This record gives sequence, C-alpha cells and structure tokens, in this order.
Amino acid sequence: MFAVNKLVIVFWILGSASVASRIGFSAFSCGVLVCYSLPFAVLAILRIPPGRSPERYIVLTAFVLVLGFNLYIEARRFLPGYQPKALEAVGYVFLPFFELGLIGVFVLVGSVTALWSRKGPQA
Repeated sequence: MFAVNKLVIVFWILGSASVASRIGFSAFSCGVLVCYSLPFAVLAILRIPPGRSPERYIVLTAFVLVLGFNLYIEARRFLPGYQPKALEAVGYVFLPFFELGLIGVFVLVGSVTALWSRKGPQA
C-alpha cells in the first residue's frame, strides 16, 4: 500500500513537470497544473483496503486507470506520427475532471461491494 502512494507522488511530480515544460509559464498554466494535480491529490489520500477483497481490487483498478491515462497523455507526444493540436493544453483541464469522476465511481462501487460482501447475499 505504501509503495502505491509513493508511485502516485512520483507520477504527480513527473507529470506536473512535463505539463509545465510543455505549456509554458503563465496564469493559464498555473490553473492547468492545479486541475492536473486534483486526481493525484485524491489518489494520494485514498487508502487501499488491506487483504484480498473485491474492494481492494476495484480501488487498485482505479489507481491503474488514472495513472495509465496520465502516462499515456504525456508519453503520446514521444510516439511516432504525433502531431500537436492547437487546443491540446485545454485537455489538461478537462481530463482531470473525467478522472475524478472515474475515481468516484470506482470508490462507490468498491464501497457497495464491501457492504454487500459483509452482509452476504440475501435469499
């Protein structure tokens, strides 16, 4: 569990540095960095349930998806055939809100699954 939180912080620092170097320094870039940092802040605070449970795997899936989205967005510019778009930086504002919604859905499903597994199926 502790290693996952360290991994989130490493991704957060590297991703923020990459975004800052890409979009330059202005008032807009400060807003973009705040938006970009929101999912990382939530993941750094979020605790992974101990033991082998469906809730644990659901929360870990949220971690993997969010970190995977961020890694893909940043690594995409190094892939062959990449063509930068004019409004590409605006995606850094909207993608984090999609990721926050994704985290919320996975945490909600994990919580419902944990409650259901404690009670057991009702016959």
